[in-house]
Amino acid sequence: MKFIYSRKIRFADTDSAGVVYFSQLLSICHEAYEEYLLSLDVDLKDFFRSQTVAIPIIHAEIDFLKPLFCGDTITVNLSFVNLSPKLFEVNYHIEKDQQE
Repeated sequence: MKFIYSRKIRFADTDSAGVVYFSQLLSICHEAYEEYLLSLDVDLKDFFRSQTVAIPIIHAEIDFLKPLFCGDTITVNLSFVNLSPKLFEVNYHIEKDQQE
């Protein structure tokens, strides 16, 4: 299963050098995951307050190949891999859109 999320990099996403701050990119990935859940008509308030189901993030890593700057438009491609009946993996591939 795949999902695509697009968004513009905002000033608040960047550090003092104008480059996307590394932890902010993790936040953007989480934003994309939330949009995926909304696309499935998941009620996020109920989802995150559930007393019976928890979906903790147990590992996260990012490889940076090129910097992103304020004003850049990015596409986040999400793909999901079932690892076991109770464990899944979300892979994010982030690309800067071609701009003139």
